[in-house]
Amino acid sequence: MNKNGLKIKVLNGETACGETEFFFDHTHSYIVVGRDQQHCQIAFNASAKDQGIGHEHIAFKRSLGHYQLDLHADHYVEVNGEVPFEEQELRGKNRLKLGIDIHIEVEVIDTRDKVPLVGEPHVQPGKLSRDNKKRLSRIALLSGVIAVLLIAVSASVFRLGDTVETTITTAVNDISKELDRLEQESAQLTQTVIDRVSRSVYLVLVVNDQGGEKPQGTAWVTENEQMATNAHVAAAFNELKRGEHLVVRASYPPYTTHKVTSVLLHPGFDEYLRLWSNYIPTQKSEEGLEVMSTTTPADVALMMVENGDQLSPSIPLATPEELRNLQAGMRVGYVGFPMERLLPGSFKSPAPVAQQDEIIRVTDFFMVKREDNRNRLIQHGLPLTGGASGSPIINAQGKVIALVSAMNAEFNERGVRFANPADVNFGQRVDFLYDLLDRQHERATRALMKQWQQSMELFIPAREGSRDAIVDAVKQIFDIDEFDEKRPFRKSLKVDASNRYTQMTQRFQMPERGLYLFTLISAQPEQKMEVSGASHRISRFALDLPFDDFAAYELVLAHEPGVIELEMSFPNYKDGSEKLNYELSMWHKTLSMDKAHAQLSQAVLQRASGSKRAPTLVQSASLQLKERSGSRFVTGVEIALENPGLYSFLSVPDQYELDALLLDQNNNSLEKDRSSNASGLIFYRHRGPKPQVVKFVVLSEKPDTTAAFSAYFLELSDKE
Repeated sequence: MNKNGLKIKVLNGETACGETEFFFDHTHSYIVVGRDQQHCQIAFNASAKDQGIGHEHIAFKRSLGHYQLDLHADHYVEVNGEVPFEEQELRGKNRLKLGIDIHIEVEVIDTRDKVPLVGEPHVQPGKLSRDNKKRLSRIALLSGVIAVLLIAVSASVFRLGDTVETTITTAVNDISKELDRLEQESAQLTQTVIDRVSRSVYLVLVVNDQGGEKPQGTAWVTENEQMATNAHVAAAFNELKRGEHLVVRASYPPYTTHKVTSVLLHPGFDEYLRLWSNYIPTQKSEEGLEVMSTTTPADVALMMVENGDQLSPSIPLATPEELRNLQAGMRVGYVGFPMERLLPGSFKSPAPVAQQDEIIRVTDFFMVKREDNRNRLIQHGLPLTGGASGSPIINAQGKVIALVSAMNAEFNERGVRFANPADVNFGQRVDFLYDLLDRQHERATRALMKQWQQSMELFIPAREGSRDAIVDAVKQIFDIDEFDEKRPFRKSLKVDASNRYTQMTQRFQMPERGLYLFTLISAQPEQKMEVSGASHRISRFALDLPFDDFAAYELVLAHEPGVIELEMSFPNYKDGSEKLNYELSMWHKTLSMDKAHAQLSQAVLQRASGSKRAPTLVQSASLQLKERSGSRFVTGVEIALENPGLYSFLSVPDQYELDALLLDQNNNSLEKDRSSNASGLIFYRHRGPKPQVVKFVVLSEKPDTTAAFSAYFLELSDKE
């Protein structure tokens, strides 16, 4: 069978349809086996109940082309003779025993090409949990053995002095700590813990005097009759309109509502956003500079409410030591009010949901595992959607270790947000809440800013990185070490709030002939710049330079001194700013025009083809424009294109300006110089296989113009 999917064969037992072989392709994401004919894709006869087969006994989940087990706690299953774990991945053929004596064969079929393994394979969460339990058992056994030995030798070791006693005591303490850690990793959240926490979790809403209500997120009771939530949830208090109020509502009768009277947002939240927007950390990829994006740290706030003494009991917080010991694989859960794109519930009598999963990673906000315990980002597998923001993430003891803050999201073509299938979401470690409760948030933010600044310096600042990449690329094209002159102009521009764009024009005096590079960076992305006028002969070229994502630039070859005008355009963003800061720089290098154009022609040829090979000079000549054609003077040259590939045709006049055309033997136009440059530059792809003769024609409004001509060729591979 060459189809990809899951093949299931019933080895013994009778199915309701009488069939014994089933196949489910990639469109079946969830396959249930049991006795319920309405809900099961493979249903056994009712008599299978005597064999211990449940209504919905077991299911197989498809995820990224793999299949995982979805187990029912009350139904017995063996996989290849062993008791399986939740979400265990199946590979190849597997023999499953269901209940007392029902056997099926499950085969995963995937004929697609396999990629080489990069790095170590991911450990399945269920396997990690099971392995931890095995380690716990082994250590418990070892602890018992040591205890027996202690009793057996206690009568003798006291004579050896304190050294032996201290060594044994230290070993026992170390084992005790390891036992405590493993117990935390393998512990499950009980219903008692969830019920206790749920009574202290409240729905956050914006209500108005007309009875309208809009949910904002989740909050919960913490120390001193205060509510904890995310900064981006509590920020709604500062954005209330006339007649609006921010409230929290209990999740149990009589569903008491408390009005929020004040909020305290962690200052690190806004400070990080300011730092990030000024720096915009990026890293290089094949496509360009990619922004290093992560969830915003310090997304934590306190809310004070009316009648705080009537709130439910506060939820205990994890201790600093418990926070230091957080590890991947530990079982955690949250209680909150996720609502986005879910069936709506009643805001008047809200019912929170509870979810459980495991910690995936504990890092800083740049995805780095630090040695100094500043790992305040909890990455977990808890399913999230809008409304869960601010929910408490708890351990098995019901202590808060973090606050839900963000989910990994994607957007479809209509802009609708949905959860990333990787199912890795984010929480803010409860340290940020300690900063607020202890009123140490200002001091803590200063220390955090130093840490964030150091972390950002590991990345490339977007604007300056793009500008420097452009300058380096131009240096490489024209084979120069340094520019003769660099003149930066840092200015502020008043934002034109009445239009979508703020525009301005700036004039530059170019005192010498040669190469001029203009670069523009600003606080706003997507700024644009172009030459709008010039008082002398110039050649300007649009190049696709690597890593130019966050800067605008113009490359100009000035054939003579003069003045140039640049028009800049900045999109307006409604952030309340009245002024926009930008930096416009002019870089100059005196060069021979013939050589500069030749270097540029070859560089553009390489970039157009995507090849790194050096082009070959096919033909060169000096063209005299003496023949009149209408109102212009014209001349041309025939070139035989022998080989398939990409060709460039360049003409550089000694004075005046010219245009260029590329014609076939019947004088039909093939390509033309689409710019208003002083020089003429045309690219043409000859596909072959036969040779082709073309005519390169130059035209000028001035008589006696002389133009240097050159043609280059670059052979393309099959991929190019």
